[in-house]
Amino acid sequence: MQFEIRSYMDEVRSQLHLDPATEVRVLRELGAYFREKTAALREEGLSDKEANEIAMESCGKPRVLAQQIYEAHSRGSWVEAAMACLPHFIMAGLFILSLWHHMLVVSVVSGLIIWVTLYGWWHGKPSWLYPWAGYSLAHLVVGGYISWPTLKQAGSFILWERGSLPNSWLLLGICALFVLSLWLIIRTTIRVVRRDWILAPLMLMPFPIIGGWLFGIREFDSIFGAASANASNALNMPMSTALVVLGITSTAFIRLRQRKIKVGALAMLGSTAFAVLANHLGSGLSFPVLLLISFLLLTFVLSPALLEAKIGHGEDTEQIWSEIDWLSHPSASHSK
Repeated sequence: MQFEIRSYMDEVRSQLHLDPATEVRVLRELGAYFREKTAALREEGLSDKEANEIAMESCGKPRVLAQQIYEAHSRGSWVEAAMACLPHFIMAGLFILSLWHHMLVVSVVSGLIIWVTLYGWWHGKPSWLYPWAGYSLAHLVVGGYISWPTLKQAGSFILWERGSLPNSWLLLGICALFVLSLWLIIRTTIRVVRRDWILAPLMLMPFPIIGGWLFGIREFDSIFGAASANASNALNMPMSTALVVLGITSTAFIRLRQRKIKVGALAMLGSTAFAVLANHLGSGLSFPVLLLISFLLLTFVLSPALLEAKIGHGEDTEQIWSEIDWLSHPSASHSK
């Protein structure tokens, strides 16, 4: 396979944004087409260079070809769509039934979400996985919220010598949790962006919703306390509504084909979900503040695209090419 064709296929691969298994299959089929096409052209008396150029021209521009391939393979089934929306509906059920403050129920749900996330991560990372992964990572946010009073107490003592210093081992453990949580969130986000940047906002969509809810109950001492539950039940309906909207967003994402429409659905429906919750949180928020929050949410949705531009696409480029053994050596050429 000539270097020119390998470069052409590499450019197609960089814009496919499909799961690794599908990318390998598509590239293998495309490579087989080039091999047969160039062989037929060489039999007609054309040189290797001429045969390669004609074969590439017959496929069109790499970006256009990649877009056509993406639209042909990107639409998931209704089963995949149901799997993608299921974690949102499970979480919405916790709020509809006012079960979010029951430690045992939350532990069972959390264990289920983490188990499904790990299963999907170790079995090809299907598109339905990412909402589950988002809620798995959101546990770290909740853990940080629970630990915040201890950090605040330590900061007050160190900076202004107010109060007392918390237990040193407890403080060390909380700091380690913060560092580990930040590392896991960043590391996972980078891995997802390498797969496809639009999957990152799909995964992280629960963060603003859960963050807004934590902001709404910040005056209570314990998430799982009865007093906290009774006093903050007013947020149950807006939270469940916002989570249902996220479930609809995930369903639309899986079923849509075109990337631009997928991005639009994430931005529009994701902002709608947060607006439902913010309407109940923001009685003291001015319009400019709400406008700023909307802008930050839009930035949140689009920022993974900038990250992908920096780090590139493809979780393991060489692994993909190695699975197509006759493309593993781009310098190799065919003789007539």
